[in-house]
Amino acid sequence: MRFGKTAAALASLLAAGTCAAAGVKVYGAIDTGLTYKHVAESGGNSLEMTSGNFDGSRLGLKCSEDLGNGLSVGFILENGSSSDSGALGKDSSIFNRESQIYLKTRFGTSRLA
Repeated sequence: MRFGKTAAALASLLAAGTCAAAGVKVYGAIDTGLTYKHVAESGGNSLEMTSGNFDGSRLGLKCSEDLGNGLSVGFILENGSSSDSGALGKDSSIFNRESQIYLKTRFGTSRLA
């Protein structure tokens, strides 16, 4: 258990330091669509912009740095939001889709999420 806490602290420090020097990738997608509704009984029609029709809108940051000898460290931070209103996704917290720091070795990967 003590080794796990030490490894987690080391991964956090390494991710912050190495990715500051490395290139951080910014990625995302905007998922917006139009929904047309026709109500036969009233004869009314409506056309509205809707968000998240397929996979949801997102914006993320990603970084991974190779430290040599089969060791790498990195992070992923991803935020979901509504493209029609700009509101944050679940529970109005930032990076609500994914947030993790990881340390990858030849034996496996340790993640703090």
